[in-house]
Amino acid sequence: MVFFKFNRKAKLFCLAFFIFFLFTTFSVAAKNKTFIVEESIKDLLVSLVDTSVHLHQSVYDQNISAIELNTLKLLKQVQWLRANIHHKAYHYQEAAYLDKLLLGLEFNLEAFRKSKLYKKNYIKSINRKLTYIAHIYGVKKYTVFFCAADRSVWLQDKKNKPFHLSHARCGIPVSSR
Repeated sequence: MVFFKFNRKAKLFCLAFFIFFLFTTFSVAAKNKTFIVEESIKDLLVSLVDTSVHLHQSVYDQNISAIELNTLKLLKQVQWLRANIHHKAYHYQEAAYLDKLLLGLEFNLEAFRKSKLYKKNYIKSINRKLTYIAHIYGVKKYTVFFCAADRSVWLQDKKNKPFHLSHARCGIPVSSR
């Protein structure tokens, strides 16, 4: 049973329209590099990024008490944000995407907190996720730095000298405020 009979020109026209629709949708998405979120969510993300910058600084300084304090504070912020994000988001998809990002961040923070040696690969992963969150949600308070030696990224004030965990002379500013 055939509902519609299309000739070849009609099929090509439908295919061309579909491809045109896809490309215009992707180009609009590529131009809009940040998600638009409520100010309350953006304020929470800014405080999350602030705490992560303090954690990075304390790991660089090898201050164990500050590392534990900032890790626990960041973990509580992530858990609270995950628990309350669905009430504050505009769309379900936006909340689900942020929830997945925060879930991965929470996993890395738990692993970092439980490791006694504060392994640098965990902090690299935490910094990468928080840099991505800051980029996607438009948190422009800090500058993103990159180290080519170990392919790591981190957030930091631009007015300070770049401090990397392993390499002393590493830190190329990638994006600025």
